[in-house]
Amino acid sequence: SIGGLVHVDCLGAAQPAGGLTVRLLHDATLFASTLTLADGSYAFTQVPLGSYTVVVVPPAGFGTTVDNQIVSLQLVDQSLTADFSLTCQLASIQGSVTGTCGGQTAPLQGVTVDLFSVDGSGHETLQVTVGTDASGNFSFSGVALGDYLVVIVTPLGYVADANSRPLSLGTAGAIYNTSFSLTCQTIASQPRTIGYWK
Repeated sequence: SIGGLVHVDCLGAAQPAGGLTVRLLHDATLFASTLTLADGSYAFTQVPLGSYTVVVVPPAGFGTTVDNQIVSLQLVDQSLTADFSLTCQLASIQGSVTGTCGGQTAPLQGVTVDLFSVDGSGHETLQVTVGTDASGNFSFSGVALGDYLVVIVTPLGYVADANSRPLSLGTAGAIYNTSFSLTCQTIASQPRTIGYWK
């Protein structure tokens, strides 16, 4: 039998990696394939004697210095172990939010910026929320590689050129930039309406 454990390590927090594909190759040909359990373990049983290559398939946003190991079964009832450790491939996102009113452009402080991850089926999951600083800047650091959507909550009195921007993070260690430009809404004074007094 051949088995082992697969862990992922993000920012020093190691966790078992469940649901990952592990392949067993014999003479460069796929012999068997399995998924890791919730505790990160996997096992191939009733394997004939011989040399094999165990390959782990890192998910999007993760990498490993060693993604395959060669093992050799030479004895009956022999059990071999091949463990793998994956690490996050991290990048950063930064940007700014500015507002233009009366021909003057200035940074906007306190604008809410949300970061959503987008999976292969287009499902969006909120990851983190930040606010812009006094210079109108925001940043997300230590973001795993993958597809994301940066969304701003447009403050009252402004219109945004775009409320969201898609980003695809594909290079570890890179800094991705995205910015938003807002303009003041033109409000017509109508003192005879209830909306004006509210």
